[in-house]
Amino acid sequence: MILRSIFYFVINLVMFNLANKVWPAIRLGNYLDFGGFLILLTILNWSVVPILNFLTFPINFLTLGLVSLIINLIAINFAANLSRGLIIDTKNASYILTLIVIAITLSISNMIVNKIN
Repeated sequence: MILRSIFYFVINLVMFNLANKVWPAIRLGNYLDFGGFLILLTILNWSVVPILNFLTFPINFLTLGLVSLIINLIAINFAANLSRGLIIDTKNASYILTLIVIAITLSISNMIVNKIN
C-alpha cells in the first residue's frame, strides 16, 4: 500500500509537470506544497467522492457519467483552493477548462497506476 502510494505520487508529479508544459494555466508550487495538494486530493478521492458518487448514482446514470465528472472537478477545485501546491492561472484560459485538463491528467495517471499494480 505504501509503495503504491509513493508510485502514485511520482506518476502524478510527472503527469502534472507534463500538464504544466502543455497547458500554461496550470502552475505547480514547490514540491512540498504540491505533495500536500496530492495528499488532500487522495483523501477526498478515497472518502468524499465515492459517497457523492453513490448518492448521485441515478442522475449519474441518466447523464452518462457527467455528474461524476462534475464531482471530480469540485474535488480538484476544493483541494486546489485549500493548498498552495497547485496554482490555476485564470488569465490564460477558462477556469473550468483548466479543471477538466487536470481531471484528464489525473485519470491518465490513475490508469497508469492501476495497470502497473
